[in-house]
Amino acid sequence: MQDLPPVLPVGTRVRVRFGRYQHRTGTVADDHALLPAMEPLVWVTFDGGTERGLIAVRFLDRVR
Repeated sequence: MQDLPPVLPVGTRVRVRFGRYQHRTGTVADDHALLPAMEPLVWVTFDGGTERGLIAVRFLDRVR
């Protein structure tokens, strides 16, 4: 069985490291779903506004 990335709890500060929102930081706003390949997705609200993006957990790093 493949190990899944850990789900990030709501309120976790993250930075996107790949894709459309690369290098942006924000806060996990909500869990969303699993892709068909069982990959967890979360909604991230980005700093500086109300824009949100649906991001695969594997493309996120926690910000300390």
